[in-house]
Amino acid sequence: MAVGVNPFPTRTTCKYGPTNMCQTGHKNRPLVISKLMWMPFDERFDDILKNIDYHIFIIHQEFQVVKYEYEAIERANASEERRIALEHRRLEEQDMLNQTITRIETWLQPPDFKTSF
Repeated sequence: MAVGVNPFPTRTTCKYGPTNMCQTGHKNRPLVISKLMWMPFDERFDDILKNIDYHIFIIHQEFQVVKYEYEAIERANASEERRIALEHRRLEEQDMLNQTITRIETWLQPPDFKTSF
């Protein structure tokens, strides 16, 4: 135990009157217990409950912002995927058209008779 520290808390007085703090800095336990017993739960913790409700509201608002940002990104990604799919389909159609034209040209092109006979 430290030298010069009173192990038994006592009431102290300040310029405003007696305080509820002992010399070691702890509150007077019987006084705190009596205050807890006489105050209803809602009244005692109303500020804390309001603070919790406020933070729940803030978290909900932040969640909504993140959700909207995510949906915007998803819409942009879907738009890009549609553009890529359309481009791919256009290239396939162009390739099929080129193949068809090549087959028709080879079918219509008569053989060179001089070289064949």
